[in-house]
Amino acid sequence: MSLSNIFCRFALYWLMTLITDIQSYIAYGSVGASTVRGLRTKGVVDACRKALKQTDLRKFATSSEARFQECLDIETARIKRAIPSTARHWGVARKVLNIFLRGCLYNIYLNQHFKLSKAEHLFEIPLDSISAKAIKLNSDWENTPRWRGVKYVTPDVSHRYQELAADIAKQRNICRVHLDALFWGGR
Repeated sequence: MSLSNIFCRFALYWLMTLITDIQSYIAYGSVGASTVRGLRTKGVVDACRKALKQTDLRKFATSSEARFQECLDIETARIKRAIPSTARHWGVARKVLNIFLRGCLYNIYLNQHFKLSKAEHLFEIPLDSISAKAIKLNSDWENTPRWRGVKYVTPDVSHRYQELAADIAKQRNICRVHLDALFWGGR
């Protein structure tokens, strides 16, 4: 084996290790006590972080809305199963997944490595009380679901809020995932 082959293999190993470490870092930073506020079950934060670290980001590099939505639903179900049973809520799992995916999209190394920009227009806004309130304030739709908390978010409620967010984002000529920065930054 030539020295250049050895160097290439080492460089590839180093890059893959770095990518894995960066994904773990984003997973860790995506979930904290405030992210899962109201769930007083021990182990929720750690379970979410561990599940996010295992997310196959390659699956999200698609411009197909149907494929992206399928990946979101599969990963949401997987993360929900990882959460301790007394705190196992679909809305919590989807929220942490969306925060994590946004962090990966915003990270230049993960974005480039997994080609996440292909799906930027499909990423969802993470739903919480702040984003829900901002969506209601910026929406013309009168049938906005009442916000009861993240743990009460169902796929149907999420879909309705995501539709409203998409309309708001379209008016502002941005992708809906970026609305969170506007809503949180404009507080």
